Amino acid sequence: MCNFGFCNLSLIPVRAKESHSSEMVNQLLFGETFEILETLNEFVLIRGTLDNYEGFISRKQFLPLTKDEYEMLMSKDKLFPVNPISTITETNSGNTIKILHGSSLRGFEDGRLVIASQSFLTTDPMKSPDAVLDTEMLVQSALQFLNAPYLWGGGRSLFGIDCSGADADCLQHSWYRLAERFTLPGPTRRNYTSALRSAFRRFGILR
Repeated sequence: MCNFGFCNLSLIPVRAKESHSSEMVNQLLFGETFEILETLNEFVLIRGTLDNYEGFISRKQFLPLTKDEYEMLMSKDKLFPVNPISTITETNSGNTIKILHGSSLRGFEDGRLVIASQSFLTTDPMKSPDAVLDTEMLVQSALQFLNAPYLWGGGRSLFGIDCSGADADCLQHSWYRLAERFTLPGPTRRNYTSALRSAFRRFGILR
């Protein structure tokens, strides 16, 4: 039984209600995972692994995973694309996917990932998250979002970003192994952002 999912698209909008016209409250980027809480007609209610945020996504927009497949993937080291936009090929179909800077490449080995029924390949550079706080890398991650348009509802890309989305993407690249040690105080984007900013202040980045 597939109670988990994998974002196999560039980006999946997460909706407040089970409707394509419902407001967007979050986004999933390529490689991110989630738990399926409820299956409806055209949508599933999910809880994201990264931030515990809940919302609805289309049943046509993700790769279902069994618990074993999910746990296998989560046991792998996390990697991230270096370039603002990278290219991945789904080798079974030959289709290419443009992925964004904040995407997850967890489980990729020698540029390849085989997960469930799909296989992905990339020759673009990737990196591991830093084991300790690197303020220079954090600043560089943040600067890439200069002049990006504001997109309310968890925007997380150069084509639309909000404050919590910027926090999440910058921290994943420059601080993820440290940030994941903090216990997030609840399954809401507001609490998630507050926890990250509190951690920023603890290390003298914000005052």
